[in-house]
Amino acid sequence: MRFSIPVIVLLGGVMGSPQLERRNCNHDNCLRALIGSSTVASSFCSTYLGSTSVAVPTWASACSNLPSKISSGCSCINTAGSTTSTTSSAPVVPTTSSTSTSSPSSSSAAPSTTSTSSSAPTTTSSSLSSSSSVVSSTTSSAPPWVKTSAPAGAIIVDGADPFEPGSFPTVQEGVNALSPSTTTPQVLFIYPGTYVEQVYIPALKSNLTVQGWTLDSRSYQGNAATITFNLALLNVSNDDETATVRQWNPNTKFYNLNIANTFGHVSTNGQNLALSAHTTNQGYYGVQLWGYQDTLLANTGNQLYAKSLIVGAIDFIFGQTATAWLDNIDIRTIATGCVTASGRSTAANPSWYVINNSSVAGINSSIPAGDNYLGRPWESFARVVFQYTYLSDVIAPAGWRVWSTAVGGATNIGNVTFAEYDNYGPGSILEEGPRANFSEQLDAPITIESILGDAYEDEWWVDLSYLD
Repeated sequence: MRFSIPVIVLLGGVMGSPQLERRNCNHDNCLRALIGSSTVASSFCSTYLGSTSVAVPTWASACSNLPSKISSGCSCINTAGSTTSTTSSAPVVPTTSSTSTSSPSSSSAAPSTTSTSSSAPTTTSSSLSSSSSVVSSTTSSAPPWVKTSAPAGAIIVDGADPFEPGSFPTVQEGVNALSPSTTTPQVLFIYPGTYVEQVYIPALKSNLTVQGWTLDSRSYQGNAATITFNLALLNVSNDDETATVRQWNPNTKFYNLNIANTFGHVSTNGQNLALSAHTTNQGYYGVQLWGYQDTLLANTGNQLYAKSLIVGAIDFIFGQTATAWLDNIDIRTIATGCVTASGRSTAANPSWYVINNSSVAGINSSIPAGDNYLGRPWESFARVVFQYTYLSDVIAPAGWRVWSTAVGGATNIGNVTFAEYDNYGPGSILEEGPRANFSEQLDAPITIESILGDAYEDEWWVDLSYLD
């Protein structure tokens, strides 16, 4: 079972937490990650010799009640000193300030797999939130938002050494262990760690829940499992094939995972997806999506994203035919660009992208004011709405822009619906303006029923607890 070292990262800065030095042992030792100070560790480990006669404190029993494991953990702890960390294990991508005018490539090609890599490039961007969490004790009576053990019957992914018995060391191996024929709902549970691989989830006949280990599933800030890869379009033939997670199974829910594409920026064929959500009836809750260009491809069918973080620079929320509702999303820009790029190409296309009750801001204070836009039209019937959303000063006064600003370039604004309702903050029309003349301010908000259907509350893949 793998645990990350606790680091708390706040908007605008990083705050370190005490960490113990360690000798040669499992670098993510479960017990060690649970210890908050050397005093506690020294006091307990000096008297604990693997004997059941010594009471196990709650912070240790949250990891394991096995004397052998606790003794092993104590043997790995150097209680003589401590260090303070000032870096986050959250996924980050390189940042630059140039804007690409290249369009997303065809994203509807049949899926194909890409071989995984054993390493990813080191990156230097500031992080918004931690991919680890200070760990506290959990018991069988833990509240329902504590997700630190796999439910019965789940496929378990654990890349640690030693690992959870019966688990798989990579996410793809866990996916491959799912039954393609059963109609019984399946669960994939991912223990803490950084999994450097590309993951392809094919169509199954069952509902699928993918749950990352967390102490608080109500927020993305304590996510402890990260899947990261580094492909761009210049390496492959279409957008989908660049994605770190390629999700082709309908009726799927993701919880508390960080998904990153760390490729960064190049001026041509630089599209690099974190998540390719290619089928209908998908819900993403408490996730972090990190990329640069085209971070999230929400491409087909009904999709819901809630209480999550989406990071990028260029067209980093985009797609062609999806009806997507994004609720309570922290959208963070890392360089000059546009948040959305709708590929709705005809009036008959049902696609909507509605960002509701969310926030748009720079990843840190280095992002200049007025250098970002809410969206640009990939196709001429683009349809995007921002409502009840905080807009920081990174949003330009015009709010929206044409597809290409090059001389003779396509503007694609003839039939767009670029709309806002009751947004606020220094980047809103209340404090800026005028907005682009091809955009509008709505008289009433768009309802979730009009996007996901009147019976959305009854859908299995819709988790209403994230829509409060």
